[in-house]
Amino acid sequence: MFFLSFLPQFIDPHSENPTWVLLIYGLTFSTMATLCNLAYAVAGSWAFSQAKTTHYTRILEGVSGVMLIGLAGKIALDNK
Repeated sequence: MFFLSFLPQFIDPHSENPTWVLLIYGLTFSTMATLCNLAYAVAGSWAFSQAKTTHYTRILEGVSGVMLIGLAGKIALDNK
């Protein structure tokens, strides 16, 4: 749905085949997003395979848990 609403503004409607242009734009975006996510996965895998990361992982999990509990409390106590 995103591509159908966002990408058509960059396509010339008078071009020979706008459907193919939309397909190429969509495939280009998907390829770039896949490469970016792959780079993040490789970097994260390398970073969390180090020996010292178990301590930092526990700290990160604790901070994330406190934040989620805080957000749940805010939602529960919201008057709207």
